[in-house]
Amino acid sequence: MGKYSPYAFMSKEETTEIRRCLFREEKIYNKGDIIMRFTEKAQELALMEKGIAHLVCTDINGQKSIIDYYEVGDVFGKRFLPKSDRNIYYIQAKETCVLSMIDYDRLLSRCENNCGKHLILLNNLLDAAMRKSQIHIVILSRRSTQDKLMTYFTYLRDQFDSDQFTLPLSLSDLADYLSVDRSAMMREIKKLNESGMIRSDGNVIHIKKDEYGL
Repeated sequence: MGKYSPYAFMSKEETTEIRRCLFREEKIYNKGDIIMRFTEKAQELALMEKGIAHLVCTDINGQKSIIDYYEVGDVFGKRFLPKSDRNIYYIQAKETCVLSMIDYDRLLSRCENNCGKHLILLNNLLDAAMRKSQIHIVILSRRSTQDKLMTYFTYLRDQFDSDQFTLPLSLSDLADYLSVDRSAMMREIKKLNESGMIRSDGNVIHIKKDEYGL
């Protein structure tokens, strides 16, 4: 499948044209910086051009968890989050991030330049965001830690179009993303290695058997 691009079905010339039309500025954030806080008035929408960032949720008890993560080609903003009056959401740079800020009003409006590609880009952005959210829901619905791991690994294999890939998350962050205990997760990874399901070396994973297709 490969990494989904928001510019799918567009030529290089069309991509250049729509970027000039819709992207108002570029922003750079360093590791650890808060990229975006979600408030009632937040209207920002951004496309990740470089780096990785985490969507963090803090509940009423102060417990933090990784709800999602964003890589190159991913779009994020308040409009893609569930409405909540009790939880606090923010996006934090895991490494240096370069973002293109999207003019959301122009994205929805008729283009004065008649570029005719706003709707295509909007559909691509929504499709990619929805697919990623759905995958996370599927992963979290798995009952066992092993099933969660293999479902996620299979998703990454399809995304990278390779049986071997590097996890976009550290192992500690992966446990948070899967909503499992890290020690228990490491034991399951060891079992998966011993059973021949995978071969892992740190955060490099090689799937050896396909029994968890999505």
